[in-house]
Amino acid sequence: MIKEERLVKIEEYINSCRFASIDALVAYVGVSKPTIRRDLNELYSRGKIHFVRGGATSIAGSQTEKSATSFETGVPASSGALLAKQRIAAEAAKLIQPGDTIFLCAGRTTREMVKHLREMRELKVVTNDFFIAGELYRCEGVSVMIAGGEVRAVYGMPFSCGYAAEDFINKLRVNTVFLSCDSVDAQTGCYISSPHEVGLMRGVLAAASKHVVMADHEKFSQSAFVSICSINDIDVLISDTDLSPEIRALLAKTSIQTIYA
Repeated sequence: MIKEERLVKIEEYINSCRFASIDALVAYVGVSKPTIRRDLNELYSRGKIHFVRGGATSIAGSQTEKSATSFETGVPASSGALLAKQRIAAEAAKLIQPGDTIFLCAGRTTREMVKHLREMRELKVVTNDFFIAGELYRCEGVSVMIAGGEVRAVYGMPFSCGYAAEDFINKLRVNTVFLSCDSVDAQTGCYISSPHEVGLMRGVLAAASKHVVMADHEKFSQSAFVSICSINDIDVLISDTDLSPEIRALLAKTSIQTIYA
């Protein structure tokens, strides 16, 4: 990979994450720390990023989130929508206990959980999200496993999927899976837009004793065509307080534990 291609890749990653550590960039780009530091210096001199302790932040992301993007849809997200995801992630993290083994599916809301897990002890995290793995693997009390397989990316955020990742998941058991999807129907279940992830998602659900779905209110009005689980497969659903009374009433008729952040 030539330097200019690498710089573009790093800039896109930082803009997508809003913050990227040196270690996460090393894992993502596949070059040494000195090379990443030189590249960050170059991007800083061009006015593309801000330096912070341990990494870099997006200039676009620092402007009151105006240009922030929803990773699941790729459409501009309001600061309110981002705050909703952050509140949902904080509530989800409260369900995790020391000694747990959890799976974090790739997604914007699961990435927001990272900041709440760094200080946990005796936590085992399995994920197919390169950003999550890159941020948590260096935490003293957290051990990380990443599902290998085909690497794909949504708006610059890489994740693994495909046969090898599915085979890896089929050999594991986890306490809880934290799932972020593209669409939720309160009567039928959860859906995603990418058929490449279906096998992995279904495998993770089979491997987990507890299923936690994180979905802000916008997910209930969006459409996706591939089903990954029925509404009866969900144990806990965490949404935000803007979820409509009509949908809340439908969820109240199920056995799902609902949490509104």
